[in-house]
Amino acid sequence: SYTVNSARSTSGSNYKNFTDLANDLKTNGISGNVTIDVTTGSGPYSESIEIMDYAGSATYTLTIQGNGEEITSRNSSATIVFEDAANIEVNDLIVKNTSSFGECVRIEGESDEIALDDCEFIRTGSITSSSSAYIMISDVNSVFGGRFPDLKTNITITNSYFHNGNTSSTSSGGYACIAIHQPQDDGDDNNILIEGNEMTCFGRYAIYLEDVSGVTINENEIHNPTNFTTGFRYTIYHNTNFSFPGADEDCIISNNYIYDINPETYTGTTYGIGWFAYYSASNVRIYNNVIDLEGRGSLYGIYTYGAFSFYTSQPGKKDIVNNTIRLYGTSGSNFSTLAGVYGFYLDQSEIKNNIISIERENGRSAFGAYVPSGGVASYNNIYFDLSGQWDNEQYVGTQFNGTQTLTDFLTSFPNSVSLDPTFLDRGNLDYTPVSLGMANKATPVTYITEDIAGEARDATNPDLGAVEYFIDAEIVSVDMNAQT
Repeated sequence: SYTVNSARSTSGSNYKNFTDLANDLKTNGISGNVTIDVTTGSGPYSESIEIMDYAGSATYTLTIQGNGEEITSRNSSATIVFEDAANIEVNDLIVKNTSSFGECVRIEGESDEIALDDCEFIRTGSITSSSSAYIMISDVNSVFGGRFPDLKTNITITNSYFHNGNTSSTSSGGYACIAIHQPQDDGDDNNILIEGNEMTCFGRYAIYLEDVSGVTINENEIHNPTNFTTGFRYTIYHNTNFSFPGADEDCIISNNYIYDINPETYTGTTYGIGWFAYYSASNVRIYNNVIDLEGRGSLYGIYTYGAFSFYTSQPGKKDIVNNTIRLYGTSGSNFSTLAGVYGFYLDQSEIKNNIISIERENGRSAFGAYVPSGGVASYNNIYFDLSGQWDNEQYVGTQFNGTQTLTDFLTSFPNSVSLDPTFLDRGNLDYTPVSLGMANKATPVTYITEDIAGEARDATNPDLGAVEYFIDAEIVSVDMNAQT
């Protein structure tokens, strides 16, 4: 066992700072599993480091126990860089970057088996520059990546907190919390897990994905502070490049809470989840998520694109199942669109068991689910509470300029309903519906055995939306009126 302790010199089993640790790894490597304990109370450490491939890294694990201590820098690249590194675990470490640009952590090269758990990532710089992020899994210093990066595999980012370190600051943080770029000519399984994190203070993206395969985004709480500045935002965004051959493994977005992305006064566009795969098959399962968006502009709960038929005959499946989507605004422009689910080229993608609730006074178009080219919708609760002037209102639409009445919706989709879900306590993220008529209206899905809170789904008659619930109704009186 080794230590990092600023109160002692670098000698024997102690390193005075992280720079000495990184230099020793580069020079000598390791010959067995090694744990580095950062001594409690010894920080913060003002430095930036790069940990590259070193002797023994392919065989042995290096564990850094941060013990709540901090490493901080103004480096416009990154505070910590892992390049071609392998078998490294970092636990309970605060990683801070105070530069206008750069990252807290960048993972680049052919890195493998990197785990970041129970950490804090703090950025105090720009949220408008694409060269700023909390974590970049990429070979370049840009959220939008570059051509043909190396493949990075077996990366886990879990139970960590992303923020700007100042609750009164409304415009600092990162352009993205996490940005991932993989080779656009390689669809191999990435095996990347992003789970149990709280992500805040982001300017454009909470998570940006490009040419990924086998990425799981699960049980995260994603939001901005209620006083945070407004901006055009995709919360979780995926894109594929022209030469991407297609993903070998499905991606999963499940059990996430997405809310307070923009304040309700914002007049631009806000997206909950955007999955765009124009050029090749890229399958994704989106289920058990709560998406609660507010704003005066356009709001899209889940927006998906399958691959164009010009490029491939396999557009890929984008299954959207058991999500709770609430879109709300006090007023909107005549050009704004609200859509719970909005998608194209979805082939046999399933859109079912969702709760979609849309409320606003006016706007151009409101869609429960707009799927003009593919997609199979059933077993959904789609509820509108609209007033004022709307040019187009569709429960499940296939023509943008068409209209669909409630009667049309219930006739065309006999397993669906349209009821006000009336969520129990949104302020405390309790999206349990209290609508008796919605109970047990879903259909079983083999891969969804629990709800967003880990409660077991009814195997025969599960509930719609992200929350499985039980309504305890008691009959207290019966009125009987005789008729002749």
